[in-house]
Amino acid sequence: MAGSRKNIKGGKRRRDGKKVTHSFSFASEINALRGFTVEPRIDREGLSQFFTFRFTLGETTLLEGVKKLLPGHYLLYDLKKGAVAEYKRYYTLKPARLDDEAKRNSAAYRDGLRQRLETAVERRMVADVPVACFLSGGIDSSILTLLAKRHNARLNTFSMGFETTNELPYARLVAEHVGTSHHELHLDERTILDHLDGMIAHMDEPIGDPGFLPMYVLSEEVTKHNKVVLSGDGGDEILTGYDRYKLFHYGWALRHLPVPSFGSDILKRLKAMRGKDEYRAFLEIIRLFEKGELERFGVREADGHAFWNDASRIGRTRVERAQAFDILTLLPGDFFMKADKMSSAFGLEQRVPYLDHELVEYAFALPLNEKLRRWNEKRILKAAYEDELPAAITRRRKHGFNVPIDHWFKGILGDELRTLLAESDHSLYRKAYAYELLDRIRRKGTDYTENFVLAQKLWSILVFERWYENVFKTTKRTNARKRRSAKQHVQRAPKRKTLVRKRR
Repeated sequence: MAGSRKNIKGGKRRRDGKKVTHSFSFASEINALRGFTVEPRIDREGLSQFFTFRFTLGETTLLEGVKKLLPGHYLLYDLKKGAVAEYKRYYTLKPARLDDEAKRNSAAYRDGLRQRLETAVERRMVADVPVACFLSGGIDSSILTLLAKRHNARLNTFSMGFETTNELPYARLVAEHVGTSHHELHLDERTILDHLDGMIAHMDEPIGDPGFLPMYVLSEEVTKHNKVVLSGDGGDEILTGYDRYKLFHYGWALRHLPVPSFGSDILKRLKAMRGKDEYRAFLEIIRLFEKGELERFGVREADGHAFWNDASRIGRTRVERAQAFDILTLLPGDFFMKADKMSSAFGLEQRVPYLDHELVEYAFALPLNEKLRRWNEKRILKAAYEDELPAAITRRRKHGFNVPIDHWFKGILGDELRTLLAESDHSLYRKAYAYELLDRIRRKGTDYTENFVLAQKLWSILVFERWYENVFKTTKRTNARKRRSAKQHVQRAPKRKTLVRKRR
């Protein structure tokens, strides 16, 4: 068995000797391993990782005895001995070596980035069928659309919007500028429960990323037109696109200054960085539940120091170590799972040019100020294509693909989670704290950041409960689900189809 360099489509293995001597099963997803050797049980370390980071790290999964094959590793199993004979790393991310001229020349840096990115796109446009693009309106997907159009004159692009927030006007601007056949989808509160069951069913294990839902819906629509699609995943991690890198970079420098004990979630996290080492300081920015919340929730905090140590061997600067940490954890634990599981549910193949290993190695060799200067993220990428895309795209600050779960938890998702908690029969955490969070989000005003942070926590609990119900379901819960679905069918407005608009 071998995992790809970034483990975009990984392998899972199960080892157990309780029922079958020297049992070893492997598959590309956990669902295929269910029912082998033993009844499923929750892995407590996996549970801690999930509620600390919103996904599991490294080999760990949420099921005891089931491990993931790490990215860039291979495994040999000895059938005669019934044991793992060899488990080794075959690839380690290392910054590329730049020639002396490039080290002094910003224009050369941009040319090097363009050459490698355009090569990466060209490689991933090779297919027996036409290749499409996800187009969010952000800089990463806009550049991919621009480059992909060179290889496909009849390029399809696909975007998703919501009733309360969307970037569809920016995606539309790029589609018209490049000249694609553009498709827009709209997802609203009245249709989310219709998609939730399918999304959970295709999750190997719960991941607290609300982006799974639009990815699931979008993938279904894309397969009506294309079987292969390019995604902009990875661009933020290799070129400092996230606000978390800015907060870490500037927050570390300011961590000794006095910070008010009240204020926004950002101020609270910056204050929590004080007196911490690099890993603990970055954890305060990215964590799902704060340490005190985990104690009230009855869940132990997970420790990711080992992954930070690995990241420290890759990154030269503090921010690069944070980027490497995300590449080792966030990408395989969350984003690749989202891309693979949600698209594979409909037979769609996603390809990720920004994670071409030559491009990643080159990006890590670039000086930090070429990628991040003041509050301007991915500055080298924007500069490389500023003459080929509208200024509204290249000069725009990163917005992020934010699913309006804060709005939904004030209504239909809040009701759904309350019902799930009432029916749940496990004691893996204190459900009273989940009810408290539900009450808080309904009482909160219009502060977007605070509401969204609350909603992220509630979404993770909701996804866990629905996944737990699928894996550990009993006749009692199955029947209850059927009764509730029948009741909701009567009470809810008539089912609306997800709206699709096509623009040429």
